[in-house]
Amino acid sequence: MLTYQVRERALVPNRSGERLSFPNDGEVRFTLMPAEPFGGAHGPSRTAVLGVKANLAWNANTDRDSVTPEKPLEPIVVESQADGIAMRVHGNELSVSSHFRSHRELVGLMVTVHFGLPLVLGLQYVDVPVVTMVTGQVGGVEFVWQYAKRAASFTVTTKELQEDHFLRAWERLEMLLPLERRRLFAALHYLHTACRLERAGVTPWEFMAEVLLNFSKVLEVLFPAQDEKTIESARAGLERLTYTPDEIEQWFIPAIALRNHLDVAHVSLAAFPQRQLRVLHDYTEQAEAHFRELLERVLDGIARGTFDVPAYTDRKPGGEAEKIIRRMAKHFPEK
Repeated sequence: MLTYQVRERALVPNRSGERLSFPNDGEVRFTLMPAEPFGGAHGPSRTAVLGVKANLAWNANTDRDSVTPEKPLEPIVVESQADGIAMRVHGNELSVSSHFRSHRELVGLMVTVHFGLPLVLGLQYVDVPVVTMVTGQVGGVEFVWQYAKRAASFTVTTKELQEDHFLRAWERLEMLLPLERRRLFAALHYLHTACRLERAGVTPWEFMAEVLLNFSKVLEVLFPAQDEKTIESARAGLERLTYTPDEIEQWFIPAIALRNHLDVAHVSLAAFPQRQLRVLHDYTEQAEAHFRELLERVLDGIARGTFDVPAYTDRKPGGEAEKIIRRMAKHFPEK
């Protein structure tokens, strides 16, 4: 379930040279976002305040709406104590105090609250919350629970290069227009969706399983398979684009091979050891650049006349999906 979100973290003291010692009394603080439904901020959200006038905003370009009460919700205050654990909430800040016998016990509590509490809160809170920061203190030593490492990824460019990129994209647009090239349009759409998911999450990995699924769809739509031999068809198509066997097996085939086993196409409750997670994380984080280059190669091949996607012929929706939609229609009459 949390294949991509469970990452190696470290308890880093705020002051150099200090160390956390156990057993010891401690407190862990969690910041919940968005803050508005907890009374932690005043701004647009999907939460109105009973009996308070509000301004409704609708963005007709994105079809997103929000509501801003004229007076903010007062910060919520909740307290609970049981089994040696004291919990207090003020606004969007949650603190949990206890006596921690070990480093493992402290981390266990943080993992449970960080990943579990937003799930149950999301049943009642329409502005679905996430935990964005975890700090605390043990024996008076302040710490941050942070990711142990991160390989940053950036692009370096100039104004002239960005202008060239834009013009090239504009000129390529006509390649997508013929109906028979719908597969090309779809492949670009799946890559775009994968990239948007990576950027939209509260962390780069929140929707990484769905990113992997869209990488797989890029290959499946470009190289349609006969008799469900999806991997063999992808290999053959990539070879036509002059990829080497090593490149094919390292960067493309895993996307198809893994999609049914990482809680995307099918439910998975598996918990992988950290050494295996590292391999998955390394692959998925680096694969985007190779799928971008794949579609660049496809577009260049079409422009030169050395490659094209299999033709798509227009046909009306049919099969099981059409039957399901017809059955659904009686529950959703036209307004």
